[in-house]
Amino acid sequence: MPTARLPIDAAHRAASSDAHAIGAVTGLTSALGDANLRVVAGCRNTESPRPLVTFIDDDGHDAVLSVLKPLFIGKGVPCGLAIPGNAALVTDAAKRAEVKALQDDHGWEVLSHTMAHTNLTTMTDDEIEADCKTFLETFAGYGLHVHSIVYPWGAIQAAQYPIVSKYYVAGFNTGTSSNTADLKDYAIYRRALGTMMEESLNSLSEFQALVDDAYTNGKWVVFMLHCGTDDFDAELVGQVIDYVQSKGIDIVSPFDGLRVFGTVSGSGLGATRYFNIKPNGYVSTNSYALPEVISARLETDAPASLYISQRVFPAIGWTLGSGIVEEWTHANGWQYQLFYKSGSDALVYIRKWDGAAWKPWQRFTTARTDITYTMTARTLTAGSVVDVTVYDTSIIATHAHVAQPTGALEAGVMWTCWSYGNGAVKIRLHNTTGSDVVLAERIWRVKRID
Repeated sequence: MPTARLPIDAAHRAASSDAHAIGAVTGLTSALGDANLRVVAGCRNTESPRPLVTFIDDDGHDAVLSVLKPLFIGKGVPCGLAIPGNAALVTDAAKRAEVKALQDDHGWEVLSHTMAHTNLTTMTDDEIEADCKTFLETFAGYGLHVHSIVYPWGAIQAAQYPIVSKYYVAGFNTGTSSNTADLKDYAIYRRALGTMMEESLNSLSEFQALVDDAYTNGKWVVFMLHCGTDDFDAELVGQVIDYVQSKGIDIVSPFDGLRVFGTVSGSGLGATRYFNIKPNGYVSTNSYALPEVISARLETDAPASLYISQRVFPAIGWTLGSGIVEEWTHANGWQYQLFYKSGSDALVYIRKWDGAAWKPWQRFTTARTDITYTMTARTLTAGSVVDVTVYDTSIIATHAHVAQPTGALEAGVMWTCWSYGNGAVKIRLHNTTGSDVVLAERIWRVKRID
């Protein structure tokens, strides 16, 4: 029975009127221009992340028609088909007509599996580019709408992402995880089902637990099928479909999954710099996200009234002196300012807005990394006082320090600690008893407290 979820075709129809214009811009054929425009028009996210499941079968084996077609149509759910360009499933006109009917009438989706099921890591950049162009042109001529690529053998290098991203909206790989809203669009995880399964994910109960996790935590599980293998377990696939449906989780095409989990807008790919706006409203980036930088403000000015913001501005002649202010504002009443005071020392202050005025500044207490010192064993005679000097270049004469022995110190011994000029502190040991005390060797830690 037909599925009601067919946004791909709708996007395709909406884009078709301008297809030739895009083709002229890209320098490709009008068919490829049509494909690229369809992707641009249809890949914007329209839904918030929610639990989803997708199935993608690899290699374009004839069993797609004899095994998967009756199984998935019988369940009323779509399937993705990663088909090599030389597979009989598309080179044979009769079989291709069945594939097109699955796309047009049942919401199935065709994905690239390269023209000849080639490992991308063995190809040059020019060869990958030529393959992408040829694939899209060929399949557009068939009336098959290709959005994404499935890497043969799950093989791709990060340096190749920019090439495939020129032609495909996403890339599907292999992996041992489900996908979250922070997924990388050209490294989408898939879990093997029915054959080639993971050692820890090969029984119905284990797949049910995977689906339960997606249901609880709002994840997108993409299953990888190979229906053409001799040991393919179609019965297990059917049981997983039944369980997914029993949980009320939608089974969607790859492109529909991307509309929920894919990047809304972004720049940069893979291991290089990237800045992606995700469908949940967050930014995923390995580059710096700069706050709003504004001009100097008065110390009495109220905080920004935006829903959530971070602002940075110079402060000149405030009560603390001059420096840089970082202001954090949230609508639920969190309004703070951090004051980074200029000068030779790293001094930081914080204050909070009480709704009508700023509360007094409070200084952050700073502490350096512990100085570790091993004090050798020694004997303290009755009533004696012994000073031990600890040297470290981080010690500054004007700072206060505290010393702490590890473990319990011997009874009757008291100690104090103070800076002894730059680069040294003194630990004074005082035997308050009337007898000698033997101190065992132990580690002492010295920390700056202001």
